[in-house]
Amino acid sequence: MFTQLNKSSALVIGAMFLLPACSAVDNLMGTFEKFAELERAINAELSVDSKVSGNWSNGAFTNVNVIIPANEISEKNVDELTSTIQPLVVQMFESEPETLYVTLSVTTSQKSKK
Repeated sequence: MFTQLNKSSALVIGAMFLLPACSAVDNLMGTFEKFAELERAINAELSVDSKVSGNWSNGAFTNVNVIIPANEISEKNVDELTSTIQPLVVQMFESEPETLYVTLSVTTSQKSKK
């Protein structure tokens, strides 16, 4: 009887540890889907292809990174970009991150001339 109780206790304790982990994986997958949705929303608003990523720390939404090709938004200034992107982030995640990074990327690809 003592060994059956230990086995049962071990199973219950193991399940207690696994269930929150499953929830964390679901939350993480949901976050990746929201990043993709945010990319589509930014594309709809600004007509640019952006890349979105972010970080969570101890359950707090710490930052969102939005990377936009500089050559595609040359007519917009930083205030216009942030005033467009920030409400989309809050709407998508239902909370505001501690920091929103809006980064302009510049590609410097040089094709060889032969």
